[in-house]
Amino acid sequence: MQAGREVKYQVWIVPTREMKKVTALLFDDDGQLFGVKTPDSEINSCLSIHTVRIREFTSLHDKNGKEIYEGDIAQNKHGAIGVIRFHKTWGTFYFDTILGLNEENELVRMRSELLP
Repeated sequence: MQAGREVKYQVWIVPTREMKKVTALLFDDDGQLFGVKTPDSEINSCLSIHTVRIREFTSLHDKNGKEIYEGDIAQNKHGAIGVIRFHKTWGTFYFDTILGLNEENELVRMRSELLP
């Protein structure tokens, strides 16, 4: 993680296909993540880590001011379409290009590039 940036998460709840803000990450005595809490979680309950996908905030915003999270599908300034991913070795988020326009203006699979 980068120092000095805001750390927050969203969670995609797979069974109900809902996106929720994460209010707490829950760890067991061994430091293993086992659950998450959302604003509407009951006091003594949480969502199992096995039924959700956690998405981390990148500290970036789109042109409309909307927060960009890991896993978001985005379009860069060159018109390429890709997914925002975190690279563990590099320690940064990057734009994983899925489709872009070639010289003939055709959509083609393209290589990934790092986010600025």
